[in-house]
Amino acid sequence: MGVTPLRVLHIVAGLAISRLGGIERFGVQLVQAFDQRRVIPILCGLWSFDIEDERRWIRTLAGRGVKAFVATKWRPTHPYKNFWNAVNGIVRHIGAPVDIVHSHQEFGDIAAVLLKRRLRAQALLRTVHNEREWPRRFWRRWLLTHFLWVFLFDHEFGVSRQVVSNLNARPIARLISKQSTIAYNALDFTRFVTSTPYTRHQIAAMWQLPPHGTWLISVGRFTEQKGYHVLLDALKHVVVRHNNVYLVLIGSGPLEDRLQTQVRQMGLSSVVYFLGNRCDVERLLPSFDLFVSSSLWEGLPTVILEAAAAKVPIVATTVSGTVEILEHGRSGFLVPPGDSSKLAEAILYMLSHPLEAQRMATRAHQHVKARFSVERVAREYEQFYEEFL
Repeated sequence: MGVTPLRVLHIVAGLAISRLGGIERFGVQLVQAFDQRRVIPILCGLWSFDIEDERRWIRTLAGRGVKAFVATKWRPTHPYKNFWNAVNGIVRHIGAPVDIVHSHQEFGDIAAVLLKRRLRAQALLRTVHNEREWPRRFWRRWLLTHFLWVFLFDHEFGVSRQVVSNLNARPIARLISKQSTIAYNALDFTRFVTSTPYTRHQIAAMWQLPPHGTWLISVGRFTEQKGYHVLLDALKHVVVRHNNVYLVLIGSGPLEDRLQTQVRQMGLSSVVYFLGNRCDVERLLPSFDLFVSSSLWEGLPTVILEAAAAKVPIVATTVSGTVEILEHGRSGFLVPPGDSSKLAEAILYMLSHPLEAQRMATRAHQHVKARFSVERVAREYEQFYEEFL
């Protein structure tokens, strides 16, 4: 007699992947990788942004036998009512009890606690994807992360050693000897194997980039966390010492206007390109000369995994997660976060030593493919679910 598979609800912010980012990308990859003889996954996005990217993912997942939905429309003018509508929307969409509610997002954590009884879940789990939870909400961080969640969640995962260390160091967690578990973010490598990369001439034609220049790229939300102001400061030093360098920024976010103003004030308008949100980075990345991450803090950044999968040389900061993906001088070049001069030196070094940079990219690719595949992480989660229940 076969074992009945576990029904597991995974909660992320939304399914508009190109707008939201790496956590949501990880979510849609993870639910597709589960063995449905062991786990029947359901993917919930709290909020709908009503864009084609979101609808496409719902159709794609449905075609692969995975139920996916968004709970309610995003309405920033009424945040508390909006959140409550999302919780009620989840109950309406689920329609049957689940065994586990597994959150991957801060508001998802709150929703999970409110849903446990209503969905008759046996366990609440959460994965912490960032070393700084609620970075602008001190009291929420202390009340929720440091106090309530220690008691209300049956188990917590962290996506890097630093995140797990932070969780285990909470005073109450130490007092009751509650230990978190590492569960890395991961990547679906078939995206990079089956897709056809754009040529440099195609990219140049799409955005009027000089086809024979040196192209740098960075991908992520325009928020304080990503440190783009530091990257722009570094770029000013780079363009003085290296000819025909151009920086492409993929993403959007609340600091976009401020960053565009910084570009104009620094006289970099002719070398910095803002290309907005994209859902085809696997086709873009292989044509670039260098990927640069200027993050000030992280969990385990998916964009670093993507750059490594595309075999693009990487310069990044020594933040949580990144130092577990890249080894300085061997598979990438790492510099302290917030130091624009060191970042500029690292970029110039990689551009001046292209053969060494490409060898680093090859090593990064091999390491990431061996350790950070979404299939491997799905097996680890499946085993944990079964043993836990």
